[in-house]
Amino acid sequence: MMKRRAWAAIGASLIVSVALAAEPPQPDAKAVSTLLTKARTLAWPDLYTTYVQRCITAQAYPQYVNDLQRPGALPATRVFDQLYFVGENAVSAWAINTPEGIILFDALNGPEDVAGTIVPGLKKLGLDASRIRYIVLTHAHGDHYGGVNALKALSGARVVSTALDWQEIDRQRTRMPEGLPAEWGKLAPERDMTVAEGDTLSLGGVQLRFYVTPGHTPGTLSTVFDVTDNRKPHRVALFGGLGLPRTETALRQYSASLERFAGVARELKVDTVIANHQTQDDSRVKLEELKWRTDEAHPYVLGPSAVPRFFEVQAICGRVALARMGIASR
Repeated sequence: MMKRRAWAAIGASLIVSVALAAEPPQPDAKAVSTLLTKARTLAWPDLYTTYVQRCITAQAYPQYVNDLQRPGALPATRVFDQLYFVGENAVSAWAINTPEGIILFDALNGPEDVAGTIVPGLKKLGLDASRIRYIVLTHAHGDHYGGVNALKALSGARVVSTALDWQEIDRQRTRMPEGLPAEWGKLAPERDMTVAEGDTLSLGGVQLRFYVTPGHTPGTLSTVFDVTDNRKPHRVALFGGLGLPRTETALRQYSASLERFAGVARELKVDTVIANHQTQDDSRVKLEELKWRTDEAHPYVLGPSAVPRFFEVQAICGRVALARMGIASR
C-alpha cells in the first residue's frame, strides 16, 4: 500500500508545471491574468470545474491534487452499453466489451491492482478478464502500464502503444527519468503493437481511431470511438495525457496537441469525454450520479459543442503554465 501511495503521489505530481531550477522563474503576470480570463470565459458555465482543475488547482495547489487522487476504491460501473469503468481513485482503467473480446485502456499500477481492482471489477460486471484481447496504453507512465505483464499472463492480450512511447518505456526499463519511481522500470512491458497517427483498431464491431498527441509523454496516445446508451449512439474521446508536463518544450507540445484534438472532436462531433484519472473527467462524481440515474441525461455526455471547448480550455491552461514560468511569449 505504501508503494501505491508513493506512486500515486508521484504520478499526480507530474501535472506540476514549473520545473525545478536554481532560481524560481519570474511569472509573466499580465499573460497569466489574460490567459486565465480567456480560459475561464471559454469554460463558463458548464466546464468551470475543468478550468479550476487544470488552470488553478494543478498549478497553484498541486498538493491538493495528490489528496484528491490518492489510492482508494471506486465502484466498477457500466457507464455505457459496452463501456465500463474498472479503475480506482488514483488512476482509471476502462474496458470496452465486444462479442470478440475486451479492449482495456491502461492497466493501473501493478499486479496488485490487476488482482485487486481490474479482475474483480470485471467479474462484478459479468466480464471475464481472460477475454481481454488488447490493452491500449494511453501513455508511458508506470501507473498506467504497471499491470500489463500480469494481464498478459492472464489473457494473452496484445499491448498497444506508439513508437515514441515504446521508446520511452524501453528507456525507463534501464534508466528511469529523475523524479519517477525506479519500480516502474521493473514492470515495463516489452514492445508489442505499435500504432501511428490515423491508424485504427477494430474488434467485435468497435473501431478505435488513434491520434498521437505528444506533451504529457513523447508519444501520448489519444482515441475516439463510438458507444451506445440504451442503444442511443454517442461518440467518446479519450485524450491520453491531460496532466501538465514539466518542461517548456513538452508544455508547448501539450497545448498544440490539445488544440489539434479539439479540432478532431469538432469534426467528428464527439459528445462524450472520459479520462485516465478521475480528477480529469470527474468520474468520482459521475459514477455516483450514474448509480442514481432515473432520466435520460447521462453525466459523461457533455454535448458536441462542449467537447471541443473542454480540450481548448486545457490547451489554454498549458499556456498559463508557461506564463507562470515567464516564457509564454517566447
